[in-house]
Amino acid sequence: STHILRYVRITNSGKLSDRYVTTQIKEASDPDRRSYGRLFCIVEIVTPWQTGAQLGQTIINLTAREYFKNNDPDPLVRFEGALKKVNETLDQLAKTGETDWLEHLCATLALQVDDSIHLAATGKVYGWLIRSGLSSAVLDPSDGASTPGKTFSAVTSGQLEPGDRILLTSSGILTVLNHTELATNIFAPDELATAAVRLANLLRAKRGQWVNAVLIELQSQETLANTPAYALPDVLYLDAGSITDWRLLAKQTF
Repeated sequence: STHILRYVRITNSGKLSDRYVTTQIKEASDPDRRSYGRLFCIVEIVTPWQTGAQLGQTIINLTAREYFKNNDPDPLVRFEGALKKVNETLDQLAKTGETDWLEHLCATLALQVDDSIHLAATGKVYGWLIRSGLSSAVLDPSDGASTPGKTFSAVTSGQLEPGDRILLTSSGILTVLNHTELATNIFAPDELATAAVRLANLLRAKRGQWVNAVLIELQSQETLANTPAYALPDVLYLDAGSITDWRLLAKQTF
């Protein structure tokens, strides 16, 4: 494909006290399955970190394991199969009396394969597609599933076009930033690195370290070849060093 997908995670390297929140990207460990694409996972459980950590990581690992081991040729069938397994596991947990997470889980599991993206979410999560300068919500924040076995019950699918940018975030984004700040700093900049660094700096300046996000962008090779490409870190940590140290240095091209 002549399209290139780039992304930046915005998360913490350490633990938070009041919640478990993580942003992780999973790819096939088997090189023959690289065509299976990538899973972008944001999982937040608003209970003390230790309580949520095991379940949060289980949701991510289970989704990845089930998706990447499935031999079905259709990515959506593989993704829905993985979500079903996660739902069954959450259902079993609730049946054994483990219900601390029930009203407290906010998560987005997104699958990107070539130019297609499939999104499944639960709870108060946010997502926007920015296309030709206009943003539209791609996720509906909700109160979360009251039925554990239906936690991830719907998949939204779409096609990405070159120039498209997607922002997925955990629950707190609009508590910390307003729509104007998002539009000006994250949706408007042409360059993905600029948007990512601005988002990270804003979250830190406003003590929003409890918010996680991932920015995803599809670009054509021609566009990337003709624009000054900035060195793009694949993760910005909200709790480490100063992000302004990420001088947006243009890559040298010879």
